[in-house]
Amino acid sequence: MKDFSFLSDYGFEVDAISRHAVFPAVYYKNKNAWIGVGYSYEYEENGFFVIIGTEGQLRGTSLISKEAADGKYKDQLSAVQKEVRKYLENNAILRADGKKTIKLAYAEIIHPTEVERINGRCGSTPLVIEHFSNDANYKAIRAKITYSRVVEVTGIRILHLDIDGQKLYDDYGILVESLGPYFVITAANEKLLNENGVFLKENDGVEYEFLTSLVSFGDVWVYPIAGITRLADEPKVLLDFKTGKENLLRDLAGPFKYLLQKKD
Repeated sequence: MKDFSFLSDYGFEVDAISRHAVFPAVYYKNKNAWIGVGYSYEYEENGFFVIIGTEGQLRGTSLISKEAADGKYKDQLSAVQKEVRKYLENNAILRADGKKTIKLAYAEIIHPTEVERINGRCGSTPLVIEHFSNDANYKAIRAKITYSRVVEVTGIRILHLDIDGQKLYDDYGILVESLGPYFVITAANEKLLNENGVFLKENDGVEYEFLTSLVSFGDVWVYPIAGITRLADEPKVLLDFKTGKENLLRDLAGPFKYLLQKKD
């Protein structure tokens, strides 16, 4: 948030924080507008998004160019800050109290977390906690890792998996094509794995068994993982289910909330 603290010069204050697994963002608002500043960890599409809209609107106008947006956070931060400052300065007007605010722009871009903010959906619901508390809701799937990355601001690891579709169908009657793309290891479990010297890599040719629920909650399909076994001649448990589930439930009740947390 400190990287965009200059928004306060234009009357904006932090309104909500999205700890979305793939699109973490901070939303600012003043008397008549909101600005969403976030970073996308979508594979092959990493980059900033900065959008602006009127209070109550679900859509907003992008403030930055594709050239400024695309790339690693630290590499692009200065360019993004410069473009946002330029936009605000060029569109600045004075409020009655003398503080700067911005002229309202037309609608172009929508982001799912903004829909959640407007609708007032906040954090993990009791239904989510109840679902992941039930051992019967977890399924064992065999897969190789094709994509693996940690979201810096949340500590969550995102995985894309090449799932054994035939075994999935034979075991559970589920078509692999019906599943969404994101499997995640929440922060507490990722920290535990790292402490034990385990760093899951993509395209390493290793087959794993993951214990997860194939029921998703939220605006994108995301499946949290509670247990991991490395399959080989001698299978090795990397994350035992009892510990992994306990960590997952704590994260679901705390920092791993998919949706938005309103700032007090």
